[in-house]
Amino acid sequence: MKLEIVAIEKKIAQFLDRIVESDSAPVIGAYERKVEELERSKLVMLEKTARCGTSAKGYDETFRTAFEFLANPWKLWGTGNFEDKRIVQKLVLASHLEYDWNEGVRTPELSLPFRMLGTVLDREKVMADRVGFEPTVSFHPRRFSRPLQSTTLPPVRADPAHSQMRGGRKRVS
Repeated sequence: MKLEIVAIEKKIAQFLDRIVESDSAPVIGAYERKVEELERSKLVMLEKTARCGTSAKGYDETFRTAFEFLANPWKLWGTGNFEDKRIVQKLVLASHLEYDWNEGVRTPELSLPFRMLGTVLDREKVMADRVGFEPTVSFHPRRFSRPLQSTTLPPVRADPAHSQMRGGRKRVS
């Protein structure tokens, strides 16, 4: 990486020499943009070399940081920093917020960790089964002492007007 940094510095020096020798304003502007791009890549390489000797954070520390955020995303949102709010929005939502002109902001889709936490927390809010519980409305005791009515249908009675028809014609007497 140090060799790449040296190569980038040589390119920057070459472009600066060309800028000094050039008389055309568009050419000078193009060289200046190229120098800026090379400076940015040089800074990236310097950062990488600075972090090269350091070790990555341990699993426990990374795990703890992630779960602290999942436990309370409002803590990071409440800092008031715009960048922190954007990070929270990207971590909590699976996609961008959608807006409908008639209905307003649509319900967003949550990212996978928050959907999983939602299903875990929803299990605690499930309604109890009514089987085995006392009725919620008090009934009078006589109401249950009546005999049950039959659920079978009464026999079908023939209509006298229909019994005279055979084959679609009326009988003539």
